[in-house]
Amino acid sequence: MEPQPKEEHASDSAIRKRLFKNSGLIMGCRVVTATTSLLAVPFMVSRLGMDGYGTWEAIMAIAAICGMFQQSVGGTLLWKISQAHGINDLDTIRRMVRLGVTAILFLSVVITPIIWLASNGLVHFFNVPDRYVQQAVWIVPSVVGATILFGINDVVGMSIAGSQKTGIVTIVQAVTLVVNYTTAILFIVNGFGLKGNIFGLITGALAGSCCYFFISRKNVSGLSLIPAIPTKHELHEMSRYSALLFVGFSSTALRDQTDKLVLARYASQVWVGQYGVAGRLASLVMEVARFFYMPLLTAAGAMHAADNWGGVRRIYSNMIMMVGCVAGTVTVIVAGLHERVVMLWFGKAIPETGIMILILLAGNAFAVILTGPGTAICRAIGKVWVETSYVVINLVGNILLTIGLVIWLGPIGTVIASGSTWAISAVAFTFFLHRVVDLPSEATSNARKFICLVVACSGLVFFISKNVPQAHNRLEALVSLMVLGTLSAVIYLGLSMVLGILPKSSLEKIIRRGKA
Repeated sequence: MEPQPKEEHASDSAIRKRLFKNSGLIMGCRVVTATTSLLAVPFMVSRLGMDGYGTWEAIMAIAAICGMFQQSVGGTLLWKISQAHGINDLDTIRRMVRLGVTAILFLSVVITPIIWLASNGLVHFFNVPDRYVQQAVWIVPSVVGATILFGINDVVGMSIAGSQKTGIVTIVQAVTLVVNYTTAILFIVNGFGLKGNIFGLITGALAGSCCYFFISRKNVSGLSLIPAIPTKHELHEMSRYSALLFVGFSSTALRDQTDKLVLARYASQVWVGQYGVAGRLASLVMEVARFFYMPLLTAAGAMHAADNWGGVRRIYSNMIMMVGCVAGTVTVIVAGLHERVVMLWFGKAIPETGIMILILLAGNAFAVILTGPGTAICRAIGKVWVETSYVVINLVGNILLTIGLVIWLGPIGTVIASGSTWAISAVAFTFFLHRVVDLPSEATSNARKFICLVVACSGLVFFISKNVPQAHNRLEALVSLMVLGTLSAVIYLGLSMVLGILPKSSLEKIIRRGKA
């Protein structure tokens, strides 16, 4: 076992300081990636049409569902590497990377040929428009194959993130996404149509591979991508954790990606495109969660390995406050002012997306504020089954409600089912968590209060917005959003302090640590 430099040791103060630094760095990178993504969507819709954009969203939904397996691999590696970093075990980190490469290659060999053989049937089953059928037949297996194979990037990224350097990983992800969209737009402009997206995807992934290659050599010396055969002990230890993670990722896929496929099958690709627009806007809340999720997971994993449970309890309380402030503010602004946001984004109103935005946003807000910090800590300490308990509620409820509501209400029923089951299962998680994990119940109670305040303030802001002249162009939308958005934030944060949900002392402490 090789010793690490003294500054890398997993002390409480060092880990907590790095957590806030990583969160700040991630925040900056996520602003870049979210902005890039939001700017690219109107361009793609204008060039490909809403049905073309919907076709690409449906293809990416298939790829995301196939990618659930590699997500569970990455999550397992992050857990093991975080713990290895906590006790300065570089040999285990190197070993985990090699095992991750083995898993990704296995998934690639198994899944890609199946999708290739099924691609023609998938394209017709999901009602791809005639003008895109010929391209989609080969784009589907190409996207799936590239998505799984380039999962090796994620394996290397986990070795960096697990070493308390999640900010660096986010920088690479930002570079990957910017290169992806820039390349795709260039190809689309030059007449490649839907094919431009696959070229962008591959180019962005290659750029990420180059970045990870150079960074990983400095992060852990002797890191190798040569596959390794897992031992029986490793299979037994990690397979259960990975399987439980897979249940969680399956639930997320049913919530997001399956909605697109149901809409493609029973409505049209135009509906999928509109859902994609709504999903991008609602995902802003999930982007906020990513500022904190991975840094919290790796920090808690290192603290747990170092037998520092008091530190884990403290960062849980801090993260509840921080997520409640930031995610709550974003939710209130987007929910209350979504019509103006769409006008600023597209330069025109898209009323069909309104109800989808509110449903998806509600589900995201409940998940992020009520479960985000808790699920991160459960994964970090190896008790992923705690998360699985509420995920199963979500999964079963989603399936049953989707069937019933689609029959009753039509395609929109799948969106309603996803949002409502996500909210219900998130509330259930807050009660189940403390029966298994010793975390401050006061912090979780505050999370519930935050979500109640978010719902009330969102309704209030929406009412105010309806009584203010609507925006008719991007300039009017921008001006009104600056004014009403600031008012929304003041109302939400002000009420949270007045009602005692966010003590002034806690806010000052969070700000000080963020500046440290």
